[in-house]
Amino acid sequence: MLDIDEYVVGKVYKDKILASNINNVEIIYYDENKNLPFISILIETFFKDDKNEMDTYNNIWNNIDCDSKIKTENYMFFLKRREDKKKEKHIDALYVKQEDKNKVYLTRVESRFIDECKNDEEIIRFIKNNNIEGIIKGLIDWLQEK
Repeated sequence: MLDIDEYVVGKVYKDKILASNINNVEIIYYDENKNLPFISILIETFFKDDKNEMDTYNNIWNNIDCDSKIKTENYMFFLKRREDKKKEKHIDALYVKQEDKNKVYLTRVESRFIDECKNDEEIIRFIKNNNIEGIIKGLIDWLQEK
């Protein structure tokens, strides 16, 4: 792998896709009609010794509303909110941050149903009913193995 500034515009580079090269994973579940995404789970890996990656991570993390959080059995979910034209707050996504010695894993969970939840208990029920914690744990465990 070359450093980003060593790549030549217009030149095609080929590499074998190896599990050890995968750092980000996104899973999208569709509704029963397979039309609309029901749930999207994105896990991004940021290497602590890479300044550019940590800058990107910090930009994302600093835009999350960390005052709103929900503690479940295994994780702390941080709620990202957005404001509509009527100045009403809506839940845009749920975030989970997990770190090991060399990496930060940032998980974003999006679903149109999260915003319909009226309170924390409904959000927790959404997380449990859709096994969000199990999916996050399984994917991060897999990313850490490589």
